[in-house]
Amino acid sequence: MIPGDDPTWNLEDVIVVVNSQGGVCYAAHPEGHRGAVAEALDRVPWVTEDYDLTGYNGLQVWNMINNDYERDLGLEQWKRLLLNGRKDVFVAGGSDAHGDFSHATTVLGDFDNAFGKVRTCVYTKTLGNNEILNALKNGHSIMTDGPLVVFNITNNHGETAIIGDEIAGRDFSLNLQWVSTSEFGNVDRIYVHQGITGENETELSDLSLTPANLEGNITFNDLQSYIPSDTDSYIRITATTDKGYRVYTNPIFIKELPAKITVVDAVIALEMAVRGAHDADADVNDDGRVTSLDALMILQVAAGSIDIG
Repeated sequence: MIPGDDPTWNLEDVIVVVNSQGGVCYAAHPEGHRGAVAEALDRVPWVTEDYDLTGYNGLQVWNMINNDYERDLGLEQWKRLLLNGRKDVFVAGGSDAHGDFSHATTVLGDFDNAFGKVRTCVYTKTLGNNEILNALKNGHSIMTDGPLVVFNITNNHGETAIIGDEIAGRDFSLNLQWVSTSEFGNVDRIYVHQGITGENETELSDLSLTPANLEGNITFNDLQSYIPSDTDSYIRITATTDKGYRVYTNPIFIKELPAKITVVDAVIALEMAVRGAHDADADVNDDGRVTSLDALMILQVAAGSIDIG
């Protein structure tokens, strides 16, 4: 418990307590609690300063089906965080299923909060509490009320990033897979969204699809042509079905390419090695010191014989 007599904890205190116990901290419907009833109960939605706090892991922005307004407000705040360079906040969906889990208990408006109507799907290699929590903490998840869409990105080294991961390199390819059922309908639109840190988010319309089927997969080998080299960016996917169901993925983050390395950089590194100076960029092998080996590796990069990007 937090010291003090006040039974109301502020958000910073809650985040500290959750993290101190090794927990995973998601905000439950941060855009909820609007209107006269909420005000009477002294319950309010999050404001921008709340979203800008650090230390929490995600936002449950989709709470109940047919509640698009609340969901979309939360998504806009989340996109703002992503474009500001936040790589530690993810989204999830869920039901606010109080009482009978099989039925809606909401009587104010056309909502349905029955258990499982909106859900979060996580990726784990093994099934267990720790694995599920770790997936949520690292954004290895999607939120959906029906269809599933997953994707990964592979670079020129053959390294593959899954949803929630970060990847560096070049020559990226995007591997996309989708599946639905007759209950939820054919996947009719798949949107590929790109966000550029410090700028804005746009749809990569050349990569977006209109499959009109229950399942499929595709690989775009030319993703690199859309990736800026001088700043960080991210890719995320949304999709809809012809029956009105939808899915949202968390992003994969793409690191900017390092500046072009020249022979001059190798000379500078060698001079640093002689002086015993240190610089993280020159410490290529990341051993805490700059040596002639680092200078040699930088020279090889400048000559094009090796690639450390």
